[in-house]
Amino acid sequence: MQIINHWPSNSALALDKQTTKDLVDHLIVPFGTEFEAKDFWQAYPSTIVIINELDDHNTLKQLETQTSILINQALLAPEYIERLNDNYFVSLSITNDSGVGIYLVINHRSKFLTYEENKCLAHQ
Repeated sequence: MQIINHWPSNSALALDKQTTKDLVDHLIVPFGTEFEAKDFWQAYPSTIVIINELDDHNTLKQLETQTSILINQALLAPEYIERLNDNYFVSLSITNDSGVGIYLVINHRSKFLTYEENKCLAHQ
């Protein structure tokens, strides 16, 4: 698991190059340009949590309580969840009125997902 609280740079993410590009492209969409997206993130930093296939709910228990609560909230009540590419889904949970949120980037083989969740997401 990797947690970052800033605009992602290509070398900062524990993802392959294509998935990193897909994620950055996804983050830019609401703003139109990378400049505008970065400007928003500088003023209102969001959180990106990368959940790989080896992470499970025991990984979550090892985190600080507040971080664990935010991730659980994002898992239970996302604004949306979309397929990022063949191996990852991305979800967003807005955490305050300014638009700050937590993005979960979840490997489709992750133990975080139950069998039923994984089956449902596979059809998106």
